[in-house]
Amino acid sequence: MNADFDTTIRQIRAHIMRTETYNLIYQKKENWNMLCVSLDTLQDTEEMIQYFRESEFPEDMRGKFLAIYGLLQALFVQQDALVNANAALELPKITIHTDFPDMHAIREIRNDVAGHPTKRDQGKKKPEDYTYFQLARHGLSKSSFKYAAWNNEINGEMMDVDIMKNLDKQHEEVIKGLNTISTELDVRFKKYIDAHRDRKMTDIFAKYGYVREKLLYEPLEGSRPVWNASLAAVKEIIAAYKSELVQRYGSWENVENSSYILWEIDELYAILSTREADFPEDIQCRLMRCAAESLCWRLDTLKEYSIETDKYFETYDDLFTSPDAAGKCGSTAYGAFDVEGESKREDSSG
Repeated sequence: MNADFDTTIRQIRAHIMRTETYNLIYQKKENWNMLCVSLDTLQDTEEMIQYFRESEFPEDMRGKFLAIYGLLQALFVQQDALVNANAALELPKITIHTDFPDMHAIREIRNDVAGHPTKRDQGKKKPEDYTYFQLARHGLSKSSFKYAAWNNEINGEMMDVDIMKNLDKQHEEVIKGLNTISTELDVRFKKYIDAHRDRKMTDIFAKYGYVREKLLYEPLEGSRPVWNASLAAVKEIIAAYKSELVQRYGSWENVENSSYILWEIDELYAILSTREADFPEDIQCRLMRCAAESLCWRLDTLKEYSIETDKYFETYDDLFTSPDAAGKCGSTAYGAFDVEGESKREDSSG
């Protein structure tokens, strides 16, 4: 696969696998499925086109026809994949015939030769206005082919197609389209970062040090008011943390790593909030102490995640200027997604 094509696809995959972007797209499963299939199809068709360039052209006439039909269909499918990847990301609409005139010309050749050769009506209602095309058997080669057109005004007019020239044109315009998508995603991502970077998630934990001390070191049986106040403070911290995740990522439940810790914290909070446990007092104290230690350990982890997140939002420019920017993902605090190979597709089988 061409290096420029592969690099641009990797940049787009890196963008969509960031937690904030992934969650946004995944809310619309139809968009996510179309995007995954479109990116994979772009790569599949590019490999097919490269195979045509590198392989020997068949000597058998049957193989020659199949190679030309297959190549034209691959070019057509690749164009559709570009348009649909753009649409799935809800970026400004791509119109092939105006935005990519060379690809439009190739699309017309495909429609003539391999799309609707036996009846090309192009929206015309009268049969006498239809056109009929036929791929010429003579002159079929890896570099060019001819096809004839017939209608009431045209009698076997021959069209010459330079295959390699058209492959180069499509490649240039596909790269242009992918670069446009990547640039639009850069702009969108910068706006997203700028909207949230001034709010520091570490501010959520401003009073946590005091709360932690009271939870762990105050005698439980002698300081219930302090204990209860500390639990109330924990509740405020968690509520603020969840709220911040919702603002940044759309939902706290879908944020990897943090969501599991938050679920565990909710369970521990429920235990620690139960003051009338049916246990002897000494066992109750030890139970509460263990639960408090477990709760604080998880809060410590969330605090570390907050530090990572603030750093990520403060230094986002590095994501676009570093040599390996194409392979970077979202904040490690919220899980990294694989950007190699095929996209994650929504399983529609069951």
